[in-house]
Amino acid sequence: MKLWICIFFILPCLVHGELLHQEGKGALVYEEGTRILYLKGSPYDRGYQHGLLLKELIAHNIAQFIDQPALGQHPRVIDFKEKMSHMVTFIPESILEEIHGLAEGSSQPFEKVLLLNLFPEMFHCHGMTVQGSATSSGKLYHVRALDYNIGKNLQHSATLMVVEPDEGYAYLNVSYAGFIGCVTGMNTQGIAVGEIGGLGYGSWEGMPMAFLMKQVLEKASSLETAKELFVSTPRSCEYYYLVSDGRQDRAVGIYATASQIHFIEPGTSYGLLAPRGLPKNYQDHGMNDKFFIPSCKSATSDYQTTLYDQNNLLIGVVHRQPEKCIVLTGFAHPWRYPNIIQGLLEAWGNITHLTLQQLFNATTTLPSNLHNAIFLPSELKVWISHAGEQGEVAYTQKYNLFDLPSLLEKASFY
Repeated sequence: MKLWICIFFILPCLVHGELLHQEGKGALVYEEGTRILYLKGSPYDRGYQHGLLLKELIAHNIAQFIDQPALGQHPRVIDFKEKMSHMVTFIPESILEEIHGLAEGSSQPFEKVLLLNLFPEMFHCHGMTVQGSATSSGKLYHVRALDYNIGKNLQHSATLMVVEPDEGYAYLNVSYAGFIGCVTGMNTQGIAVGEIGGLGYGSWEGMPMAFLMKQVLEKASSLETAKELFVSTPRSCEYYYLVSDGRQDRAVGIYATASQIHFIEPGTSYGLLAPRGLPKNYQDHGMNDKFFIPSCKSATSDYQTTLYDQNNLLIGVVHRQPEKCIVLTGFAHPWRYPNIIQGLLEAWGNITHLTLQQLFNATTTLPSNLHNAIFLPSELKVWISHAGEQGEVAYTQKYNLFDLPSLLEKASFY
């Protein structure tokens, strides 16, 4: 009798969360102001748990993002829908099974749930890693900002998903109701991932970005295996990825399109060129036929050079990274890069998760800042902030700390 009394009082202390609902091995919990969804089992089972436990929120997101008549008339969305049947051929069967489970659990049409999951193909963000002499502890921090669509109130369905697949590594996924892919996450092997949206819309001859990152979390045990997955998997549009390995305290940036992939090491320089009006007879890789830019102008700072054409359109950028750092901001918003570098240099040698939280501000983050995550992958920890209920940008909101081992331990009680 005493044993059962002890269990009755100790169990809530161990779990520290309000259990809202359960479905099979899955559970929906509310803790520290955060909606946490525990998913476990086969792909279909995890999808069904997800769909049933977040049914109302999924219906809201489909109504908000998929069923809006005005959105359906956008040329990019029309093209996207026309290509969707072809894109499905690049999606692994296990992911399609999970989407089927999600559709059945949420009582939504499969096609709408699939389209909702392909929506992240249009995300835009930034990310960085700092380590060694840059941080107060010498450990690697991996920073990820998601700048996207606060006006659509996606933050109202923000969910931290703790996923234990039957096959593969367990992981956490900073996501939203109805989204099984990943744009921000970390697995039990200390592999953390984030992406920065690029261009190349219409290039759909590969696995959608969020599913590729999901595959990395489920399969990668090291930075090397993660890189191999990016190389060997057919890819779609232009994206920049940031991958860190907490066991090795190493990280790499990735520039990838359907046709090319390049790895960016800490402290190195890299350039991006996007010329308009390339000559039709451009030959020999530019050896005998150069790209001429009339009335061009450039701007240079200590760590960045930008090049503009005669119409004042950005056509080139060169980033010079400080040692021990990888900073990826994409191409479209070059003003963010020097602001981030300045913040890092001002805190050099004393950088902590608190310093990095302060680095997210109006000079480094877009007005659509939806969520931020600061990973300490060597300890499987992450600090997360989400946009506020009234649309307040994520960097102004409270950061909550989670560690993956504790989340998985709590999962065993549900």
